[in-house]
Amino acid sequence: MSDSICKPNFFIVGAPKSGTTSLHYYLSQHPDVHMSKNKEPCFLAPDFNSPFYPQTEEEYLLCFKGYSGQSRIGESTTSYLYSKKAAHAIHNYAPNAKIIAMLRNPVDLVISLHAQRLKEGSETLKRLENALEAEADRRQGRRIPIGFKYPNEYLLYREYGKYPEQLDRYFSVFGRENVLVIIFDDFKKDVEGEFVKICKFLDISTDFKPDFTIQNTTQTPRVIILHRIFKLVTPALVKIGQRFRSIIPSWFLKLLLQAYCSFREINMKTGKSFVCKETRNALASYYKKEIECLEKLLAKDLSSWRLNIKE
Repeated sequence: MSDSICKPNFFIVGAPKSGTTSLHYYLSQHPDVHMSKNKEPCFLAPDFNSPFYPQTEEEYLLCFKGYSGQSRIGESTTSYLYSKKAAHAIHNYAPNAKIIAMLRNPVDLVISLHAQRLKEGSETLKRLENALEAEADRRQGRRIPIGFKYPNEYLLYREYGKYPEQLDRYFSVFGRENVLVIIFDDFKKDVEGEFVKICKFLDISTDFKPDFTIQNTTQTPRVIILHRIFKLVTPALVKIGQRFRSIIPSWFLKLLLQAYCSFREINMKTGKSFVCKETRNALASYYKKEIECLEKLLAKDLSSWRLNIKE
């Protein structure tokens, strides 16, 4: 069965910035698991379609090339949880699938997701306060960054943290017994224990211990306009390189690529974005009822989320 193609039978559906990249990496090391070679294929969220994602089932299944008989085949797409159509689409495609949802304090989620969009080059408003204020316009298709080729919903940060209604869709479609909810705080505090819980849920060996190195740490660009230029010109540079590679020495193209990547890296800084106390408190107030509803839904104390306001 070496190098064959298979369909997934479990999905990490989100939320973004909640440890999904790390979990994808940990599971990819497990001998009983075959993870998609690229994270975020987003094929089964028709309301989040973008030309950057697989457009046909054939393209989607290429993400799983290299399958060699593992019992669990998975992929991770963080917009599946937010999507209003993904739960039904996944069920139609893989009715017996297992679902893993990872949830983070929605205040921290919004802050980290905005930083991620800046890193991707898909956000032009450096201050989170301005991005939140722009959400009403962005719902109507206004104030969208030039060259943005994703649905406008990607820039509605506060919508991502509305967990109860998102989980309800999966509970209703798959049954609660087939949906595992992992709280980011627990995952961060006891990654080995939470990983064992996930392995039991997927019915795979709990004896394997992967490399638990954290993946996808927060980075933000120092100069937004430079980062946006990098984002917009990269496709053109790739096309130029492909077109003239027969007459331009390969060593020169490699040198240009290395210089370009180094310059991009210099423009990035690692660490959490600064957000003022007032903005944090406003977000905490916004999510107060959501968190209370989630506590009832999961029968879990999440009071630390309500108290987690930076002084």
